[in-house]
Amino acid sequence: MKKSNLVALGLEEEESNLFARLFCCKVGDFPFNYLGVPLHYNKLTREDIQPVVDKIIKRIAGWKGKLLSYGVRLTLLKSCLASIPTYMMSIIKFPKWAIEAINSHMAHFFWNNMEEGRSKYHLAKWQLMAQQKDHGGLGISDLQDMNLCLLASWISRYHLNDNPIWKQIVDYKYNLDSTNLFCGSNLGISPFWKGVMWAKQAAQMGFRWSVRDGRRVRFWEDYWFGNSSLAIQFWPMYVLINEQGKTVADAWDGVTLKFSFRRSVSPSLMNMWYEILAIAGSIVFSTDPDAIVWKFTSNGIYSVQSLYAVVNFRGVKPIHPQLSGSCAFLLEFRFFCGCSAITNSSLVIIWRKGGK
Repeated sequence: MKKSNLVALGLEEEESNLFARLFCCKVGDFPFNYLGVPLHYNKLTREDIQPVVDKIIKRIAGWKGKLLSYGVRLTLLKSCLASIPTYMMSIIKFPKWAIEAINSHMAHFFWNNMEEGRSKYHLAKWQLMAQQKDHGGLGISDLQDMNLCLLASWISRYHLNDNPIWKQIVDYKYNLDSTNLFCGSNLGISPFWKGVMWAKQAAQMGFRWSVRDGRRVRFWEDYWFGNSSLAIQFWPMYVLINEQGKTVADAWDGVTLKFSFRRSVSPSLMNMWYEILAIAGSIVFSTDPDAIVWKFTSNGIYSVQSLYAVVNFRGVKPIHPQLSGSCAFLLEFRFFCGCSAITNSSLVIIWRKGGK
Protein backbone atom coordinates (compact mmCIF):
# COMPACT_ATOMS: atom_id res chain seq x y z
CA MET A 1 0.00 0.00 0.00
CA LYS A 2 3.05 2.29 -0.02
CA LYS A 3 2.30 3.29 -3.59
CA SER A 4 -1.35 4.04 -2.86
CA ASN A 5 -2.80 7.41 -1.88
CA LEU A 6 -6.24 8.32 -0.65
CA VAL A 7 -7.65 11.45 -2.33
CA ALA A 8 -10.75 12.68 -0.53
CA LEU A 9 -13.31 15.16 -1.80
CA GLY A 10 -15.47 17.20 0.55
CA LEU A 11 -13.99 15.70 3.75
CA GLU A 12 -12.28 17.36 6.65
CA GLU A 13 -8.59 16.65 7.21
CA GLU A 14 -9.32 14.54 10.30
CA GLU A 15 -11.80 12.37 8.39
CA SER A 16 -9.34 11.92 5.52
CA ASN A 17 -6.62 10.78 7.91
CA LEU A 18 -9.05 8.34 9.50
CA PHE A 19 -9.83 6.69 6.18
CA ALA A 20 -6.13 6.67 5.26
CA ARG A 21 -5.29 4.76 8.44
CA LEU A 22 -8.14 2.37 7.71
CA PHE A 23 -6.75 1.52 4.26
CA CYS A 24 -3.10 1.71 5.40
CA CYS A 25 -2.12 4.37 2.87
CA LYS A 26 -1.15 8.04 2.72
CA VAL A 27 -3.42 11.01 2.14
CA GLY A 28 -2.94 12.43 -1.35
CA ASP A 29 -4.08 15.55 -3.11
CA PHE A 30 -4.69 16.90 -6.59
CA PRO A 31 -3.02 16.71 -9.00
CA PHE A 32 -1.91 13.08 -8.83
CA ASN A 33 -0.55 10.82 -11.53
CA TYR A 34 -2.59 7.92 -12.82
CA LEU A 35 -0.97 5.73 -15.49
CA GLY A 36 1.53 8.52 -16.11
CA VAL A 37 -1.05 11.27 -16.62
CA PRO A 38 -1.53 14.11 -14.10
CA LEU A 39 -5.19 14.28 -13.06
CA HIS A 40 -6.90 17.34 -11.66
CA TYR A 41 -10.48 18.54 -11.30
CA ASN A 42 -9.31 21.95 -12.55
CA LYS A 43 -7.03 23.14 -15.32
CA LEU A 44 -3.50 21.75 -15.13
CA THR A 45 -0.82 24.28 -14.27
CA ARG A 46 2.54 24.82 -15.90
CA GLU A 47 4.23 22.80 -13.16
CA ASP A 48 2.06 19.78 -13.99
CA ILE A 49 3.08 19.68 -17.68
CA GLN A 50 6.66 20.91 -17.36
CA PRO A 51 8.01 17.37 -16.64
CA VAL A 52 7.13 16.34 -20.20
CA VAL A 53 9.14 19.24 -21.62
CA ASP A 54 12.02 18.51 -19.22
CA LYS A 55 12.05 14.86 -20.33
CA ILE A 56 12.62 15.91 -23.95
CA ILE A 57 15.35 18.38 -22.96
CA LYS A 58 17.05 15.69 -20.90
CA ARG A 59 16.90 13.24 -23.80
CA ILE A 60 18.44 15.78 -26.18
CA ALA A 61 21.22 16.62 -23.72
CA GLY A 62 22.52 13.06 -23.99
CA TRP A 63 22.96 13.28 -27.77
CA LYS A 64 25.96 14.92 -29.37
CA GLY A 65 24.30 16.76 -32.23
CA LYS A 66 27.53 18.03 -33.77
CA LEU A 67 28.68 14.45 -34.32
CA LEU A 68 25.48 13.42 -36.10
CA SER A 69 24.42 14.01 -39.67
CA TYR A 70 21.14 15.72 -40.56
CA GLY A 71 19.65 12.36 -41.55
CA VAL A 72 20.46 10.80 -38.17
CA ARG A 73 19.07 13.83 -36.31
CA LEU A 74 15.89 13.63 -38.35
CA THR A 75 15.50 9.94 -37.52
CA LEU A 76 15.99 10.62 -33.81
CA LEU A 77 13.43 13.44 -33.92
CA LYS A 78 10.79 11.35 -35.66
CA SER A 79 11.30 8.11 -33.75
CA CYS A 80 12.18 9.33 -30.25
CA LEU A 81 11.52 12.96 -29.39
CA ALA A 82 8.22 13.53 -31.18
CA SER A 83 6.77 10.35 -29.65
CA ILE A 84 7.52 11.25 -25.99
CA PRO A 85 4.44 13.47 -25.44
CA THR A 86 2.10 11.36 -27.59
CA TYR A 87 0.53 9.45 -24.71
CA MET A 88 -0.28 12.59 -22.72
CA MET A 89 -1.54 14.38 -25.83
CA SER A 90 -4.19 11.70 -26.26
CA ILE A 91 -5.76 12.81 -22.97
CA ILE A 92 -4.73 16.43 -22.39
CA LYS A 93 -5.00 19.46 -24.64
CA PHE A 94 -1.45 20.75 -24.51
CA PRO A 95 -1.12 24.50 -23.90
CA LYS A 96 0.51 26.67 -26.52
CA TRP A 97 3.60 27.41 -24.41
CA ALA A 98 4.38 23.68 -24.00
CA ILE A 99 4.10 22.95 -27.73
CA GLU A 100 6.25 25.95 -28.60
CA ALA A 101 8.88 24.95 -26.03
CA ILE A 102 9.07 21.37 -27.34
CA ASN A 103 9.18 22.54 -30.96
CA SER A 104 11.93 25.03 -30.11
CA HIS A 105 14.16 22.41 -28.52
CA MET A 106 13.61 19.95 -31.36
CA ALA A 107 14.44 22.65 -33.92
CA HIS A 108 17.64 23.60 -32.05
CA PHE A 109 18.68 19.96 -31.99
CA PHE A 110 18.04 19.45 -35.71
CA TRP A 111 19.99 22.56 -36.73
CA ASN A 112 22.77 21.82 -34.20
CA ASN A 113 22.07 24.99 -32.26
CA MET A 114 22.42 23.53 -28.77
CA GLU A 115 25.71 25.10 -27.68
CA GLU A 116 25.46 28.02 -25.29
CA GLY A 117 26.65 31.36 -26.60
CA ARG A 118 26.35 30.22 -30.20
CA SER A 119 23.47 31.13 -32.45
CA LYS A 120 22.87 29.37 -35.73
CA TYR A 121 20.31 30.26 -38.34
CA HIS A 122 17.50 27.81 -38.99
CA LEU A 123 17.23 27.37 -42.73
CA ALA A 124 13.50 26.52 -42.71
CA LYS A 125 10.51 27.29 -40.50
CA TRP A 126 9.48 24.53 -38.15
CA GLN A 127 5.90 24.66 -39.52
CA LEU A 128 7.29 23.75 -42.96
CA MET A 129 9.48 20.97 -41.61
CA ALA A 130 6.53 19.52 -39.67
CA GLN A 131 4.51 18.92 -42.82
CA GLN A 132 4.33 15.53 -44.46
CA LYS A 133 6.90 14.62 -47.09
CA ASP A 134 4.28 14.60 -49.84
CA HIS A 135 3.60 18.27 -49.06
CA GLY A 136 7.22 19.41 -49.00
CA GLY A 137 8.06 18.81 -45.33
CA LEU A 138 10.33 16.36 -43.54
CA GLY A 139 7.59 14.25 -41.98
CA ILE A 140 8.19 15.38 -38.39
CA SER A 141 5.00 15.30 -36.34
CA ASP A 142 3.29 18.64 -35.83
CA LEU A 143 2.47 18.41 -32.12
CA GLN A 144 -0.58 20.67 -32.19
CA ASP A 145 -2.12 18.80 -35.11
CA MET A 146 -1.26 15.45 -33.53
CA ASN A 147 -2.77 16.61 -30.22
CA LEU A 148 -6.00 17.46 -32.02
CA CYS A 149 -6.15 14.15 -33.89
CA LEU A 150 -5.47 12.07 -30.78
CA LEU A 151 -8.19 13.84 -28.79
CA ALA A 152 -10.60 13.43 -31.71
CA SER A 153 -10.26 9.66 -31.39
CA TRP A 154 -12.45 9.87 -28.27
CA ILE A 155 -15.37 10.84 -30.52
CA SER A 156 -15.08 7.52 -32.32
CA ARG A 157 -14.71 5.65 -29.02
CA TYR A 158 -17.77 7.41 -27.66
CA HIS A 159 -19.94 6.18 -30.54
CA LEU A 160 -18.36 2.70 -30.71
CA ASN A 161 -20.79 1.16 -28.22
CA ASP A 162 -23.03 2.08 -25.29
CA ASN A 163 -21.49 -0.16 -22.63
CA PRO A 164 -18.44 1.70 -21.25
CA ILE A 165 -19.03 3.29 -17.87
CA TRP A 166 -17.13 6.43 -18.86
CA LYS A 167 -19.61 7.03 -21.70
CA GLN A 168 -22.55 6.72 -19.32
CA ILE A 169 -20.90 9.24 -16.99
CA VAL A 170 -20.37 11.69 -19.86
CA ASP A 171 -23.97 11.28 -20.99
CA TYR A 172 -25.28 11.93 -17.50
CA LYS A 173 -22.99 14.87 -16.73
CA TYR A 174 -23.42 16.70 -20.05
CA ASN A 175 -26.96 15.53 -20.89
CA LEU A 176 -26.03 13.86 -24.18
CA ASP A 177 -28.66 11.12 -24.08
CA SER A 178 -31.19 13.06 -26.16
CA THR A 179 -29.13 13.62 -29.30
CA ASN A 180 -25.42 13.08 -29.98
CA LEU A 181 -21.96 14.28 -29.10
CA PHE A 182 -21.78 16.99 -31.76
CA CYS A 183 -24.40 19.16 -30.11
CA GLY A 184 -22.81 19.09 -26.66
CA SER A 185 -22.24 22.36 -24.80
CA ASN A 186 -18.82 23.74 -23.86
CA LEU A 187 -20.07 25.36 -20.65
CA GLY A 188 -19.02 23.92 -17.30
CA ILE A 189 -17.08 20.96 -18.70
CA SER A 190 -13.91 19.34 -17.41
CA PRO A 191 -10.47 20.14 -18.91
CA PHE A 192 -10.34 16.70 -20.58
CA TRP A 193 -13.77 17.01 -22.17
CA LYS A 194 -13.02 20.61 -23.19
CA GLY A 195 -10.09 19.23 -25.18
CA VAL A 196 -12.37 16.69 -26.88
CA MET A 197 -14.83 19.45 -27.77
CA TRP A 198 -11.94 21.47 -29.22
CA ALA A 199 -10.92 18.53 -31.41
CA LYS A 200 -14.56 17.96 -32.39
CA GLN A 201 -14.62 21.24 -34.30
CA ALA A 202 -12.14 19.87 -36.82
CA ALA A 203 -13.12 16.19 -36.73
CA GLN A 204 -16.82 16.70 -37.40
CA MET A 205 -16.09 17.51 -41.05
CA GLY A 206 -15.05 13.88 -41.53
CA PHE A 207 -17.90 12.18 -39.67
CA ARG A 208 -21.08 11.30 -41.51
CA TRP A 209 -24.16 9.71 -39.99
CA SER A 210 -25.81 6.59 -41.33
CA VAL A 211 -29.50 6.93 -40.46
CA ARG A 212 -31.06 3.76 -39.07
CA ASP A 213 -33.56 4.38 -36.27
CA GLY A 214 -33.09 8.17 -36.58
CA ARG A 215 -33.00 8.86 -32.84
CA ARG A 216 -29.47 10.23 -32.60
CA VAL A 217 -29.26 12.24 -35.82
CA ARG A 218 -30.58 15.78 -36.01
CA PHE A 219 -32.52 16.34 -39.20
CA TRP A 220 -31.11 19.77 -40.06
CA GLU A 221 -27.87 20.19 -38.18
CA ASP A 222 -26.09 16.85 -38.64
CA TYR A 223 -24.30 15.63 -41.75
CA TRP A 224 -26.20 12.60 -43.07
CA PHE A 225 -27.17 13.48 -46.65
CA GLY A 226 -25.16 15.00 -49.51
CA ASN A 227 -21.91 16.83 -48.85
CA SER A 228 -22.96 18.77 -45.75
CA SER A 229 -25.82 19.19 -43.31
CA LEU A 230 -29.25 20.11 -44.63
CA ALA A 231 -29.04 23.36 -42.67
CA ILE A 232 -26.18 24.43 -44.92
CA GLN A 233 -27.64 23.06 -48.14
CA PHE A 234 -31.05 24.67 -47.52
CA TRP A 235 -30.19 27.65 -45.33
CA PRO A 236 -33.00 29.95 -46.54
CA MET A 237 -35.47 27.28 -45.47
CA TYR A 238 -33.66 26.38 -42.25
CA VAL A 239 -33.86 29.92 -40.81
CA LEU A 240 -37.67 29.82 -41.12
CA ILE A 241 -38.07 26.53 -39.22
CA ASN A 242 -39.45 26.72 -35.68
CA GLU A 243 -38.45 23.21 -34.59
CA GLN A 244 -34.69 23.34 -35.10
CA GLY A 245 -32.71 20.55 -33.46
CA LYS A 246 -35.28 17.79 -34.06
CA THR A 247 -34.01 14.30 -34.69
CA VAL A 248 -34.79 12.49 -37.92
CA ALA A 249 -37.16 10.10 -36.09
CA ASP A 250 -39.11 12.99 -34.56
CA ALA A 251 -39.25 14.99 -37.78
CA TRP A 252 -40.25 12.26 -40.25
CA ASP A 253 -42.79 9.49 -39.69
CA GLY A 254 -42.61 8.09 -43.21
CA VAL A 255 -45.45 10.28 -44.50
CA THR A 256 -45.31 13.75 -42.95
CA LEU A 257 -42.38 16.09 -42.32
CA LYS A 258 -43.24 17.69 -38.98
CA PHE A 259 -42.00 21.25 -39.25
CA SER A 260 -43.72 24.63 -39.08
CA PHE A 261 -42.59 27.98 -40.48
CA ARG A 262 -42.26 31.39 -38.88
CA ARG A 263 -43.91 33.06 -41.84
CA SER A 264 -45.33 32.30 -45.25
CA VAL A 265 -42.85 31.10 -47.87
CA SER A 266 -42.27 32.21 -51.45
CA PRO A 267 -42.66 29.90 -54.48
CA SER A 268 -38.89 29.44 -54.69
CA LEU A 269 -38.80 28.30 -51.07
CA MET A 270 -41.69 25.92 -51.73
CA ASN A 271 -39.62 24.29 -54.47
CA MET A 272 -36.84 23.94 -51.93
CA TRP A 273 -39.31 22.37 -49.50
CA TYR A 274 -40.32 19.80 -52.12
CA GLU A 275 -36.63 18.85 -52.47
CA ILE A 276 -36.41 18.35 -48.71
CA LEU A 277 -39.54 16.18 -48.82
CA ALA A 278 -37.91 14.05 -51.49
CA ILE A 279 -34.81 13.65 -49.33
CA ALA A 280 -36.93 12.65 -46.34
CA GLY A 281 -38.78 10.15 -48.51
CA SER A 282 -35.51 8.36 -49.24
CA ILE A 283 -35.01 7.51 -45.54
CA VAL A 284 -35.41 3.84 -44.66
CA PHE A 285 -35.71 3.28 -40.92
CA SER A 286 -34.52 0.16 -39.12
CA THR A 287 -34.34 -1.03 -35.53
CA ASP A 288 -30.57 -0.60 -35.29
CA PRO A 289 -29.12 2.54 -33.68
CA ASP A 290 -27.72 5.27 -35.90
CA ALA A 291 -24.08 4.73 -36.84
CA ILE A 292 -21.29 7.21 -37.44
CA VAL A 293 -19.00 6.74 -40.44
CA TRP A 294 -15.56 8.25 -40.99
CA LYS A 295 -15.33 9.30 -44.63
CA PHE A 296 -11.52 9.63 -44.87
CA THR A 297 -10.88 5.88 -44.63
CA SER A 298 -12.09 3.07 -46.86
CA ASN A 299 -13.50 1.03 -43.96
CA GLY A 300 -15.36 3.98 -42.40
CA ILE A 301 -13.48 3.71 -39.08
CA TYR A 302 -11.68 6.70 -37.62
CA SER A 303 -7.90 6.71 -37.61
CA VAL A 304 -5.54 9.35 -36.26
CA GLN A 305 -3.39 9.19 -39.40
CA SER A 306 -6.30 9.97 -41.73
CA LEU A 307 -7.33 13.14 -39.88
CA TYR A 308 -3.71 14.18 -39.45
CA ALA A 309 -3.20 13.96 -43.22
CA VAL A 310 -6.07 16.42 -43.66
CA VAL A 311 -5.31 19.01 -40.97
CA ASN A 312 -1.53 18.94 -41.55
CA PHE A 313 -1.80 20.00 -45.20
CA ARG A 314 -1.17 23.75 -45.55
CA GLY A 315 -0.14 23.96 -49.19
CA VAL A 316 -3.21 25.90 -50.32
CA LYS A 317 -5.55 28.36 -48.72
CA PRO A 318 -9.19 29.16 -49.54
CA ILE A 319 -10.37 32.33 -51.22
CA HIS A 320 -14.01 33.05 -50.47
CA PRO A 321 -15.73 34.92 -53.31
CA GLN A 322 -18.03 37.78 -52.48
CA LEU A 323 -21.47 36.25 -52.15
CA SER A 324 -24.75 38.05 -51.95
CA GLY A 325 -28.37 37.32 -51.26
CA SER A 326 -29.25 33.87 -50.00
CA CYS A 327 -25.63 32.67 -50.16
CA ALA A 328 -24.14 35.30 -47.85
CA PHE A 329 -24.52 33.04 -44.82
CA LEU A 330 -21.75 30.77 -46.03
CA LEU A 331 -19.14 33.41 -45.34
CA GLU A 332 -19.61 32.65 -41.65
CA PHE A 333 -19.12 28.91 -42.08
CA ARG A 334 -15.50 28.18 -41.22
CA PHE A 335 -13.47 25.01 -40.87
CA PHE A 336 -10.76 24.54 -38.31
CA CYS A 337 -8.16 24.26 -41.05
CA GLY A 338 -8.01 25.61 -44.57
CA CYS A 339 -7.92 22.25 -46.27
CA SER A 340 -11.50 21.24 -46.85
CA ALA A 341 -14.29 22.67 -48.90
CA ILE A 342 -18.03 22.17 -49.12
CA THR A 343 -19.20 21.78 -52.66
CA ASN A 344 -22.88 22.06 -53.40
CA SER A 345 -25.25 24.08 -55.52
CA SER A 346 -24.91 27.11 -53.25
CA LEU A 347 -21.15 27.40 -52.79
CA VAL A 348 -18.01 27.34 -54.89
CA ILE A 349 -14.62 27.75 -53.21
CA ILE A 350 -11.67 28.78 -55.35
CA TRP A 351 -8.21 27.67 -54.32
CA ARG A 352 -4.89 29.25 -55.11
CA LYS A 353 -1.30 28.59 -54.11
CA GLY A 354 -0.39 30.12 -50.76
CA GLY A 355 3.00 31.28 -49.65
CA LYS A 356 2.49 30.21 -46.06
